Amino acid sequence: MPMVTLRTYTDLGQAELDKSLLEAAGIPALLAGENSASAGYGGVLGELRLQVAEADADRARRVLNEHEGFTSLPDDFVPPAEPPQSGAGSEPMDTNQQILEELRKLRKTNQWTCAAALLVLVAVCVWAFLRIPPRQPSPWSDVSAAMHRYDYPTALKLTQDLVAAHPDDYYAHYYLGYIFVEMGDLTHGEAEYARAYELWPSEDMQKRLEAVRKRRQSETSRTNDLNGTLPSTPAR
Repeated sequence: MPMVTLRTYTDLGQAELDKSLLEAAGIPALLAGENSASAGYGGVLGELRLQVAEADADRARRVLNEHEGFTSLPDDFVPPAEPPQSGAGSEPMDTNQQILEELRKLRKTNQWTCAAALLVLVAVCVWAFLRIPPRQPSPWSDVSAAMHRYDYPTALKLTQDLVAAHPDDYYAHYYLGYIFVEMGDLTHGEAEYARAYELWPSEDMQKRLEAVRKRRQSETSRTNDLNGTLPSTPAR
């Protein structure tokens, strides 16, 4: 059976009060969004909607209109803690008054629950942040700083220490080879590139190794050519 939305709310207490009035009149009612609002998220996830079957819509509107003045309560309204006593023959507390009192208590409980959950969340975040270990400086930062200053001897010494501490680290051998090449020592540069390629045979390392080998061969050939063209010293 199709449902009809009679009213929408942002106040959970007012919505539940109107729902109870309809149910007291024998009209089944549904409060859409009640679970989210009870958890304290009503204003975020959307308004509460009071719904009834389409066949009961007209009668439900009349019931709500008849109690309009009673259900529209100010925000600072606080029901009495105890029902008034007027003697042995007094009537029990009005049902609607009891419902209002319970709803007020429920809303306060939800507010305290949300506040406590927020405090716990903040405490957990602070605890997790404090447990993060401080970031350690990279052992290569000093090497990079020396290279930026073109201080090749210092960079060479630092990198050789790293290679000695981590002999199977391909990157340490690669960087040591790079420093040797920058210093013009192609023999040691080729040896370190070859060791890096042995540890990590990547395409990039292969290209660098081939490039330094070609450069070394070219310089060796040029040196031999120069030696071959030099005039011989006449015998005395």
